[in-house]
Amino acid sequence: MQARVPISRKRQPAERPAISSGMQRLRVEYWPVERLKPYERNPRKNDKAVDRIRASIGEFGFAVRVLAKSDGEVIDGNLRLKGAVAERMREVPVVAGPMHRLRHSG
Repeated sequence: MQARVPISRKRQPAERPAISSGMQRLRVEYWPVERLKPYERNPRKNDKAVDRIRASIGEFGFAVRVLAKSDGEVIDGNLRLKGAVAERMREVPVVAGPMHRLRHSG
């Protein structure tokens, strides 16, 4: 059995900001679903999962936002977008980034 180390309840003040000068804070925007364009070369064929994502969105909301380029092309969240369209949602939460800095992983 390991010895327990007491946990200090006092928090020390941060010496430096949580966000460095080169980073931006995460900014969530709400975009109309019509503004978003699914990634055409998405290798995932996940139409069978749309009902499950609809149920998840209904129960938990958008726990993970859609990631999109500034032109509306979806980088991550194609299935969430399909679920939102199936639910006839008008808008979805999006984290947008400049087109030149976002790349598809697949």
